[in-house]
Amino acid sequence: MIHIKLKKLVRGFIFLLISILFVLMASSNSEAGAVVGEVTSIHGDMIELNIGSEKGVKAGDTGKIYYKVMIGEKEKPIFIAKFKVTHLSGKSSMAQIEEKTAEVKIGYLGEVTVKAGELEVKSKPSGAKVYMDGKEAGETPVILSGVVPGRHQIRVIKEGYDPFEVMEVLGVERKEIIASLKKTVRGGDLAVHTAPPGATIYLEGKLVGTSPYDGKGLSPGTYRIRVIKEGFETWERVENVEAGKRVEVIAQLKVKGADLEVRSEPPRATVYLDGKNMGETPVTLSGVRAGQYSIRVVKEGYHPYEERVELIGGDRKTVLASLKTRLGVLGVILKTSGASLYVNGKPVEVGPSNTVEKELSPSSYKVKVTKEGYETWEGDVVVKDGERVVVSVELKMKKGDLLVRTEPSGASIYVGGKSVGTGLYEGKGLSLGSYRVRVTQEGYEAWEGEAWVEAGKRVEVLPKLKEIDWSKKSCEAPVWNIGDK
Repeated sequence: MIHIKLKKLVRGFIFLLISILFVLMASSNSEAGAVVGEVTSIHGDMIELNIGSEKGVKAGDTGKIYYKVMIGEKEKPIFIAKFKVTHLSGKSSMAQIEEKTAEVKIGYLGEVTVKAGELEVKSKPSGAKVYMDGKEAGETPVILSGVVPGRHQIRVIKEGYDPFEVMEVLGVERKEIIASLKKTVRGGDLAVHTAPPGATIYLEGKLVGTSPYDGKGLSPGTYRIRVIKEGFETWERVENVEAGKRVEVIAQLKVKGADLEVRSEPPRATVYLDGKNMGETPVTLSGVRAGQYSIRVVKEGYHPYEERVELIGGDRKTVLASLKTRLGVLGVILKTSGASLYVNGKPVEVGPSNTVEKELSPSSYKVKVTKEGYETWEGDVVVKDGERVVVSVELKMKKGDLLVRTEPSGASIYVGGKSVGTGLYEGKGLSLGSYRVRVTQEGYEAWEGEAWVEAGKRVEVLPKLKEIDWSKKSCEAPVWNIGDK
């Protein structure tokens, strides 16, 4: 039991001696040529560090792994392992752990001792302050020793001159930088105000902000100012900026006009914008000031189209007016039953009431009423918008003529039982139909027959009477019946 405890004490004492040795090594080797990074991954005895060739690390370089602890009020490194770089890239490196006194963990620090270089910085004029990686390093001319290889930011500053700045990749060799400083030119101020504010400001084509804009320390010279704001026309001007002076510019922006296109179906309708005649459709109005407008589209025979629109500067708006036909009513009363009706040559159905009402566009229409045996009726009827026009039609029956000429002349003529003359009868404008014609003459046999009078025609009846043959007639006395008339 005592033997085991003694072993543990010896091991602890050895670990303490190795740690003290690493601390002493660290204090002796921590020079300007030390590059420090972190352990980013661990693969067995291989570790990856976030430092590479950009920091001057090379394959075969050796280093130490450590972490920091607070001893009193000071931070001290505790070294726990040694390593050797085997592979590397610009920003990282792989290393083999060769000795360690404790477990290496991600986030521990890795320090590689690299060969340092020198940097000589000069300036024209001299006496300028030199900063390397943000830290002041003296005044020109100056030689910076122990510079770790890699990328470094060098900044040279002297009052009254523009700053000089450069990124340099340094190696182990000595490098020289000469900063040619340019005198700072005293600038002027340029203020740009706009009405309305909030416009975008460009100087020499470069965006510099929104109005109000106050440009200070501008190099003397001419500047082209360009002001842009949605809904407004672009404003431009060239101003001269002098050293030590201030220029004030006020840009009064004009509202950009809008484009308004008005079309209609059917076209060639008159367009009114707020009551002003703007021409016939299709029409495009350019540069109309932004705002609200009343649009009215009018065409004869159609209902007016109205719309309220809001125009925004720079926009293009299209209005399509679908015009509806204005209608009137045509009424036709047929007093002749069974008659046919035509409007502009097209047949129109007639109901049992013999009355027709039809909605029509305002215009003049040809109305025609027909029936067989009757005279055709035709007329022009004007239908007006929103009005009702009524036409009452009664057809007249067609007439015919009847001519009766007797032989011998002078015979008595009876038509329909009525005496109409002797020898010759000309009946004109007779109603159509059948007529009984009788012709008599003393000493002749009476003649009777039917005559058909047709519409628009002339019927001729030419009866020839036969003389009575008395030899064949009896001379018996007439028989008188009492009571006969």
